[in-house]
Amino acid sequence: MAKRHVINYFLELENTYVEMQETLKELQVLASEGKVEESTYLSVKEEVEVIKQNYERVAYILFLLNKPNRSKKEMYEEKINKSWYDGLKFSSKEAIIDESKDALSHIKEIMRGLKDEH
Repeated sequence: MAKRHVINYFLELENTYVEMQETLKELQVLASEGKVEESTYLSVKEEVEVIKQNYERVAYILFLLNKPNRSKKEMYEEKINKSWYDGLKFSSKEAIIDESKDALSHIKEIMRGLKDEH
């Protein structure tokens, strides 16, 4: 995967993240009107966390790609980031995007239900 592919991938996740923020503004309005139950809020919170983690993960990858190459610190950084890289081994690009889109669609479904109730 070339750097430009990672950038395009990040932009796709960023669009999902921005769309989620717009949806959450609607939730905030409903919450201020007292139309959101605690169970609904907790469900949305879990889905938001999925999207947020995926966005932060790829943002960190971009950060690493843009970091200057310093051979002296390479071993030190490799040691620190080993656990982080191990967590990425089982995630594919498509799986992360699908997970984020599924979480966003679930949030939107909850929002439609809230609007239909009231």
